[in-house]
Parts: sequence; C-alpha cells; structure tokens
Amino acid sequence: AIELLQADSFRRNYADVDWQPQYLLRGNATNLRRYLHRAATKRVRRPLAFNRPLDAAVQSQLRAHVRWPTPMAHPRLRAHSHIAPAGHGESGGSGDGGGALAAAGLDFFAGPALSGIPMHYHGPVWNALVYGRKLWALLPPSESRFAPEQQHPLDSDWYRTWRLRSKADSANRRRFDGGERPPWRFCVQEEGDALYVPLGWGHATLNLREGLAVGGFLHDALSLGLHMQVQHAPRGVGSLQNAAVWGDSWRRLCSRAFALEA
Repeated sequence: AIELLQADSFRRNYADVDWQPQYLLRGNATNLRRYLHRAATKRVRRPLAFNRPLDAAVQSQLRAHVRWPTPMAHPRLRAHSHIAPAGHGESGGSGDGGGALAAAGLDFFAGPALSGIPMHYHGPVWNALVYGRKLWALLPPSESRFAPEQQHPLDSDWYRTWRLRSKADSANRRRFDGGERPPWRFCVQEEGDALYVPLGWGHATLNLREGLAVGGFLHDALSLGLHMQVQHAPRGVGSLQNAAVWGDSWRRLCSRAFALEA
C-alpha cells in the first residue's frame, strides 16, 4: 500500500486539497499541490513544510496506507502495526476499529525542497521517509533548545555549518571547526529510512528534495488514551501530547503554535 504514497500518486490523490503547515513556522493552510509547484519553480523564498490535510476524510484515507512499526508500537497497537492495503481484514482501512487503531496518532510531513522544521525538542518520536531526501540536525538533551522564533532552517547556524563542512575535506573540517566538534550531529535520511529521536533530543530538518514522511510520538498507556480521545484536534495530537508531557514550560516555549486564548 505504501506505493500509493509515492510522489506522483501522492500529488494526484492527496495533495490537491488544503494542508496545514507544521507548527513552528507561521503560515496559512493552502492547496499543497499548487504550493509544491510554486516552490519547484522558485517562487517561494522560504518554503514551508506541512503535516496534515484539513479534510479529515483525506487524512483517514492517508492513514489507511500506514501502520505503526511493530517495535515502536504500544501493545494496544502492536496487533495492527503491519502495513496492509485498505479493506483487508481487521487491520484494513478506515471504517473498522482495527484500521483506526493501527494508525492512531500518526501524522504526515510533506514539503518541497528547502522546506523544513526549526530546531525544537519533545517526547520520543519516529519518522520514516516515504520518498524524498531529508537532512537532520540533532542535539543531545543537555544542549537541546528551540530555534529563535520564526527562524527558517535555511537561516540557521546549523545549516550554515553543514553546508561549509559538506564542502570541505577532513583537514579543512578540522581547521573550520577550530579543533572543536560542532554541537550538532548531522545525518541524511534517504527514501525508505526510518529515524528514531529519543526523549529530549533537539532536532531540525530540511528537505533536500521534495518529500513525504510519516511518523508519530511513542506512547505510554496515558498518552495513548489522550491520543484516542483528541484524535481530531485542530493543531494535531502531537502538540497536545507534548503539552501534557512537558507541562507549563513546554507550553510557554510553544505558545506561538496555539491560538490566542480569550
């Protein structure tokens, strides 16, 4: 079923609707197919990444193609965590309890080349790249931090460091670093790769090519129950889970992601 989410099929079947931008950069919901075209023709200076269609029916159709990886699934999800086409038995697509449970809490991450997410941190997550190529910058928990407000990854110190280091040989890298290792760990995620980010590790991403990924927060019994109760929250279940895990300090850091309260 995952073949149905490759680039041409994804754009044709799922991108010609409004998608919500990911939460750390300001933006409006927009037709994703047209946005990808504009970005590909260099008409977007700082491209945004998106993580869910506004239409809940489209979201359900997308989730019908994916399941939790068995090693990362909560026991309640494990029986349904294989990948299977919609409509094939208990673990099939939307319309049956097994299918809904199998994809509970999963989100999608779509964007053109040079879109991405600023540095941030939260609970443990996994992310699998369906198609594309994605750069990750990682910070251990002792050095985790949030990027300055509204800072696009293209304007970050970590991206400038990666670009300079990627062009240098080993000797020049040592000279460039001044004998000290930069705080960031870098890796490039290729199509089909899955990445696990542990609790509290800072991470930022940049799509080196247009891409689509799927992933989710790892659950304990309490957070899984929260996910199932607020599955259709407008800002995404992940934001609500983080608020529950990190409490007031996390909410202050992420207040710009939430609507103003009366």
